[in-house]
Amino acid sequence: SKLGCTSERGFEIIKKDLPTLDKGSVALIEYGGNDSDFDWQAISETPDEEHLPKVSVDKFERTLNEMVELVRSREIEPVLMTLPPVDPYRYFDFVSNERDGENILKWLGRKEVIYSFQEQYSLAVLRTALKQETKLIDVRAEFLKKRNFFPYISDDGIHPSSEGHRLIANTLEGFFSENIIAG
Repeated sequence: SKLGCTSERGFEIIKKDLPTLDKGSVALIEYGGNDSDFDWQAISETPDEEHLPKVSVDKFERTLNEMVELVRSREIEPVLMTLPPVDPYRYFDFVSNERDGENILKWLGRKEVIYSFQEQYSLAVLRTALKQETKLIDVRAEFLKKRNFFPYISDDGIHPSSEGHRLIANTLEGFFSENIIAG
């Protein structure tokens, strides 16, 4: 895990570090949040132009499939994890800070687009888990089970708050206590 790491960069790290892992161990794979992000400064400056995410959802899904296949080929069990949801209103405020928020909103159309766009990456994780018949920890579902998941997201609208981190930890603990994983 590295701050700001996309799936493409993460795949390079996995390729480098995988030989150091023991056969029969587990690799928890969770990417997508940084992949789905945009250059908000560029959007602020040129809202009428096309702007692409750091990694397209198609490329993200292909990379995730390749990660699973590589990890498995080394006799390590991959476990995928969905993304926590974002609070599009707080995230919009965060990315608009010291930028032209009107231009960013012009490009988005509406703030909720931030949520639905990021959700595509979490759905790509689900599709990959199904395709690869890989175990899945559906963290997103645990957040969405809450009547109001916003307290579980930090003030920036995208990272989990301390309550969100506890929810993730409890979800992981529950998953691993219920699933006897390799080794």
